[in-house]
Amino acid sequence: MINIVDRKGANYMLRGLLVFVGILPLLLLSCATTSSVDNMQQASVHLKLGLAYLDENNVQLAYVEFQKVLEFNPRDKEALNAIGVIYSERFKQYDDAIRSFKKALEIDPDYSDAYHNLGVTYANLKEWDKAIDAFKSALKNKFYKTPERSFNNLGFAYYEKGDYLKAIDSFKDAIRRSSGFPLPYYGIGLSYLKLDKTGEAIENLKKAITLDPNYIDARWELAMTLIKSDKEKAITEFKEIVKLSPDSEKGKEAKRYIQLLQ
Repeated sequence: MINIVDRKGANYMLRGLLVFVGILPLLLLSCATTSSVDNMQQASVHLKLGLAYLDENNVQLAYVEFQKVLEFNPRDKEALNAIGVIYSERFKQYDDAIRSFKKALEIDPDYSDAYHNLGVTYANLKEWDKAIDAFKSALKNKFYKTPERSFNNLGFAYYEKGDYLKAIDSFKDAIRRSSGFPLPYYGIGLSYLKLDKTGEAIENLKKAITLDPNYIDARWELAMTLIKSDKEKAITEFKEIVKLSPDSEKGKEAKRYIQLLQ
């Protein structure tokens, strides 16, 4: 039987238990929050390591680091995007790349880089309509920092479909965003060649070369275009190709053209 003193002691014990029970969820929440912060920090470290390895062209180590990011934070969109790029551009595992990009986009539907890379992957598969849709989705985000890339690739997707006027419009949109970007000038040149507008084609190919003197593909198209109208200038372009890349396929072909034209 509990006397008055015992009852008071029991009441104090009960109050203490209630206080402890009240604190326990806070302690658990604190531990969970600390663990979550630790996981995010670990994910950030591995993401930086992965990007550094990728810059060094050490693809496998980069891939491992990005996978470690996902162990700490399965919703890290940057790691998912990077893994997708590795699958697409290095491993040529396009289905895995598409899945990775789509996971990133489920996390952030406005993630333009993932849409762009998804478009590139579809382009590698020659699925031009899907590529076009992906590039257009990338461009919907007004905060997209490099829209010229998606406009340029959109232009090439239209070019591959044979829609040269839309291709030119997209290339021009790329130039409006970045006037020093040589690739869209090359694309415009190719498109004008398809439309039998040789003068405009030459003008844009020359612009691409001015912006990037090492642009071998642009020099090649210019040289091939000039063969009919100005053999000496064509030879000059072929010689530049040989100088820039003597052992490449285009370098070897350029040597043969020089011999034929001289």
